[in-house]
Amino acid sequence: MMKEGILRLSSVLLVLFAISSAACVAPPTSGNQSSGFWGTGGSGSEETTPTTSGTPGYVTLVTPYGWTQPVTAAPVTTKPAEEWVHIYSVDQNFTFNKTVAVAFDLKNPPMVINFSVVPVNVTRNITVTEHYGTDAETERTFKVEQYHPLSYFEVTVRNRNDGQVVFQNGYSNSNAGGRQYSADLNQTYKITKYGDLLFELRGNWANVNLTMQVEKEGNINATDSAYI
Repeated sequence: MMKEGILRLSSVLLVLFAISSAACVAPPTSGNQSSGFWGTGGSGSEETTPTTSGTPGYVTLVTPYGWTQPVTAAPVTTKPAEEWVHIYSVDQNFTFNKTVAVAFDLKNPPMVINFSVVPVNVTRNITVTEHYGTDAETERTFKVEQYHPLSYFEVTVRNRNDGQVVFQNGYSNSNAGGRQYSADLNQTYKITKYGDLLFELRGNWANVNLTMQVEKEGNINATDSAYI
């Protein structure tokens, strides 16, 4: 009798324990759900990464140990575009070896000289003899417009103190007057010699438009209102 009582009590305890355990199991949820801290959820194997929603008030956001702020590269600075100023210009008819002279103290070379030449035109009469058959001859005269054979323009740069020529070039038509210059009507020169310079502009039978430019920095004073 005692054994049967003990067996019945044990059976009752086992039933109560099973009921209690079943009541503690959470019901299943739909979708993928993580099981455990690094577990896999649902039927898939996708890892889930914990997300943060701001800094809680009871912790302080700090820099990790040994980590330093990346250094931001300094912006590259470039020299601004050079500012050039016209120091002289002339639109002149140079006839009968006319000469114009100007001076400038060039402290920061180069100086850029541009000029365009329009030679004076002259009219020439050309006679041509035409033959018809063996005996008949006929002369015909044509008028031809051409640049004056003696037209030229010359730029001479000298040291103003001793007169030494540091540059000389220009335009000439048919080597006028022995000047073996280019026949190009538009030319540009760069004067790289610094110092107190004298510029002689000489020409004959030519109309010339000329400009001189220098970099403002080092050549033109900020207080010089003539070039501002």
